Amino acid sequence: MIDANDKRFFQALKDTCATIDAVGKPCRDAVEHALTSEDPAAMRAARLAVDALDDKVRDQVLVQVHRRMATDLSAIWEGLSTATTGGRPN
Repeated sequence: MIDANDKRFFQALKDTCATIDAVGKPCRDAVEHALTSEDPAAMRAARLAVDALDDKVRDQVLVQVHRRMATDLSAIWEGLSTATTGGRPN
């Protein structure tokens, strides 16, 4: 089983790959399999599939994944050690 951060990463990766035409079906399928199976070997295969992309495409994917994750306020909030489980204080 993967933790919540890994799941968020692979979901962001899947969503990003779906928006970039240059990402081929084999890579998209590898990412989908990693996300649905939560198998460490599948996650590694997905990362290798992303690494095998053309440099420009891979950089575009990773920049967009980073942007998605860095602006996911709910994930940031949940990652705070002082966050309450009853909702936001504001």
